[in-house]
Amino acid sequence: MNRRTGIKAAAGWGLFLGGCDAGRRQNGLTKDQAVATARRAIAGKVTLLDDNEPATVAEDGGRYVVTFVRRNPPGTRGPEYDARVTIDANTGEVLQFLVGS
Repeated sequence: MNRRTGIKAAAGWGLFLGGCDAGRRQNGLTKDQAVATARRAIAGKVTLLDDNEPATVAEDGGRYVVTFVRRNPPGTRGPEYDARVTIDANTGEVLQFLVGS
């Protein structure tokens, strides 16, 4: 490989890396921010039994999965959750929204 070609490849790589992070937050979302984003996403679409209903948060490959767990009365059958929202941990974009039924 000649020196001239190597320099061009290095310059091109730097430009590519600079462009791929455009629009992303430096540190990404915290779990609390993910829960707040999920609550905004379900507002008006899902009725939680309790507005202060706790949410579980799991990290999954650069995503947060926020689940609003349904508490069914003993001896009854029903969904495991009221809503499950998948959020991109870097951008905060809602990727998926599931409703228990």
